Amino acid sequence: MTVTGIEEAFLRHNAGRHFVALTYRLRTDSEVHNLYTSCFVVELSGHWFLLTAGHWLKHEETGLERQLAAGYRIDKIALADAFAGHSGSPLPFSFGFADWLAIYEDADGFDFAALRIHPFHRRGLESAGVSAIELQAMGPAEFQDDSQLALVGVPFESFKNAGADTAMKLVLVPLTAYVGDALPTKGGSILAQMPVNPADPTHRVDDVVGMSGGPIFRIATKAGTQKKYWLVGIQSGWYANSRVVRFCPVDAFVAALDELVEERAGAAGN
Repeated sequence: MTVTGIEEAFLRHNAGRHFVALTYRLRTDSEVHNLYTSCFVVELSGHWFLLTAGHWLKHEETGLERQLAAGYRIDKIALADAFAGHSGSPLPFSFGFADWLAIYEDADGFDFAALRIHPFHRRGLESAGVSAIELQAMGPAEFQDDSQLALVGVPFESFKNAGADTAMKLVLVPLTAYVGDALPTKGGSILAQMPVNPADPTHRVDDVVGMSGGPIFRIATKAGTQKKYWLVGIQSGWYANSRVVRFCPVDAFVAALDELVEERAGAAGN
């Protein structure tokens, strides 16, 4: 199957069911900014979690914590879940920093944020067709001949907001192994090459800004493969001039979520 053949079917039947965008408005008395972050949903130990990039919250210059400290207010928070085929309005959502586990240690390659989804919001997402990625559908980021790695998310260049009308386009960007040593590796993070030729039909986007926090999948391309796809990472950063992305592998945030579940289970038992 070609990469272009993968895209349409995979986005509609698979990635779109796991992907949501957390939309929100930042404002002051004189400014209003409509924003979002790419997210996806996983399930561990029976709990649903919303995953995105840690730098969305923790970056020292652009993170949400820094913006709120600078005087911005946040409102109109919602989960845009139409990527699973839902035609209704986004699901209203609440926000509190204390509810998030956010880790952004760039030098070590850790960049993820997780929020345990309340059963009320889980039911709303399920009614919209959203499903969580389970542990058995997670695996290592392997560049192999019988599979294709791909980044899924909403690039900011496709985001249109005009009053009550908001448009978002979910995009799949194929990734190949990065070859070279010109770019720095950071801890356990993984580098991957995006298409570089604008004439290439797989050249989906000019800029991946807005796709941070989106899932990295490994998609089986060999006919007859029993397992069709695996979650292998979460998008973290990119080197624009080289069109190389850097992502946090799945084992880093799964281990952290396991610890979070155990801690809260222990607290509930005390």
